[in-house]
Amino acid sequence: MAFYQNKVWLFFFFSLLIITLYYTAIAAYDVYIYRQLSEETFAQEVNPVIFKKSDESYLLIAEYSFTYNGNFYKGSDNTLFYPFWNEWGAEKEGKALANKKHKVFFSPHNARISALRNSFPIKSIASALILWAVQVYLFFIGRKYA
Repeated sequence: MAFYQNKVWLFFFFSLLIITLYYTAIAAYDVYIYRQLSEETFAQEVNPVIFKKSDESYLLIAEYSFTYNGNFYKGSDNTLFYPFWNEWGAEKEGKALANKKHKVFFSPHNARISALRNSFPIKSIASALILWAVQVYLFFIGRKYA
């Protein structure tokens, strides 16, 4: 079988397999976190914090607090926004963020695991599935032309 004897093909095939396994692990972790955040409540307070990454990149981080079963918890989340090009835009969005009422999604087993957004990880799952489809396709192409 030429598929198993061609070292360049094997290197390419196993390199793609490592990349596929990496993206599969990311998708599995994202699904795990999505399933963990099964409870929700409203945030008592949301404070915007602006973090300067560079002269043209500012991150808006939302620090929030909530109570669950009589215990007070704090968290932070930066997944709500993309980086801003200037501080003014981040400040403007931060003021709007502080004036809204936000849901907090958290794990009932460990309420310290929390986030302001809990969306199904379609992108990471689709990426992993596409890579697996390419991997299977290349496997059968390699066997066909062996």
